[in-house]
Amino acid sequence: MYPRLTCLLSVPLLAAIASAQPAQPKPLDNPKPAADRVGDLAPRKPVAPPPAPKEAPPTAVDPHLAALLKRTMPDEEIIARAGSKLSDEGVAAFLERNGRGGIDFARIAELIRKLGSAKFREREEAVAALVKLGRQAVEPLRKAAEGSDPEVKRNAQVCLQQIGPAPPAEALVAAVRVLLKRGPQAAIPALLRIYPTAANEEVEEEIAFGLDGMVEEAKSVPDEMRKALGDTDPKRRAIAACVVGHRGTEAQRRQVEALLNDRSAEVRLRTAQGLLAARNAVAIPPLIELLSESNIGISLQAEELLRYVAG
Repeated sequence: MYPRLTCLLSVPLLAAIASAQPAQPKPLDNPKPAADRVGDLAPRKPVAPPPAPKEAPPTAVDPHLAALLKRTMPDEEIIARAGSKLSDEGVAAFLERNGRGGIDFARIAELIRKLGSAKFREREEAVAALVKLGRQAVEPLRKAAEGSDPEVKRNAQVCLQQIGPAPPAEALVAAVRVLLKRGPQAAIPALLRIYPTAANEEVEEEIAFGLDGMVEEAKSVPDEMRKALGDTDPKRRAIAACVVGHRGTEAQRRQVEALLNDRSAEVRLRTAQGLLAARNAVAIPPLIELLSESNIGISLQAEELLRYVAG
């Protein structure tokens, strides 16, 4: 990072310094003797001052520098600019609204139908429910906004306006950091709830490392994390197994070991990952089995973990 930043700053600076230097007269090839230069002392017409040096042309903004400048902005300001409220509930809702969870098209279609209801309250409730769904409802709403029913069109446009444009990726990661700074009581239940519908892998990783670090600082596994080991959502089971397998007590790790036989390949992978981080060799056979997993992403991660073990 530093060499690239140095180059960015030094090149325009040197160019500006060079352009600001007045041109030096060239020495004469055959300078006249002093006696022949007496006439040079005679008064002359005033010489016009040299033209002011032209400003150096603006240089393109380096994307790495732009990213660096963005990171200096407080996380709270980043998410506020992206449309998030700053309360614990507001930050969590911002992440959920912009998540990529499984879309219930049947429910969305039913809510869009109610946008044209003859009952005012039913229309208002449908608008509120669709706005709460956030980005999951955007595409169906765009189609509804181009339909023939004027009431549905109007209310669909209201929904799209309230949902707003997709926030920048750094705002979602910043929102995770904001929740983590609020402490385990606010962060752990919210992030466990949000994790399965995280907007992208970057947000997933921020949540995973954040939860792991928070449990490490607390020196104990909170109840919400232990309960998540039996959650119906496989992604929530997976992250809980990874953290508890890494940071839990011996008794808790034995409970986690049962998830090495989970029906979900992702749960087996994350369980093995957490136990492996705790130097528990029981994780190795399940990782070897995952090498033949049909999901290429899972099998590649299992191979990477085994390479780590092999050194």
